Amino acid sequence: MVETGTEAEWHTWSRDGRSIYFESVQGQPGVFRIPVQGGKREMVVDLKDFHSPGIGGSYFTLDPTDAPLLLHFNGSDDIYALTLEEK
Repeated sequence: MVETGTEAEWHTWSRDGRSIYFESVQGQPGVFRIPVQGGKREMVVDLKDFHSPGIGGSYFTLDPTDAPLLLHFNGSDDIYALTLEEK
C-alpha cells in the first residue's frame, strides 16, 4: 500500500498503468499522481483557487494524454476548453 499523506478522491489510472492520479481537497488541494511501484506523490495541478460544483457535481478523469479533466463551477452554463503547459 502506498501512503499519500492526504485524503485521495477520484482515483484514475494513467494510460500506461504506471501511476495513479487522484484529486485531494484537504490541506493543499490539487490533482496528484503517485507511481504504482512506490514513491512520493507529485502535484500535477494546483487547485487552490478552483471552485468545485460541490456535492454531487464533482468529477475527475484523465484525457487520452493523461491531462486532468475536472468540472469547474464559474457561475454560468458556458463550456470552456483549457490547454495545460508543461512545468
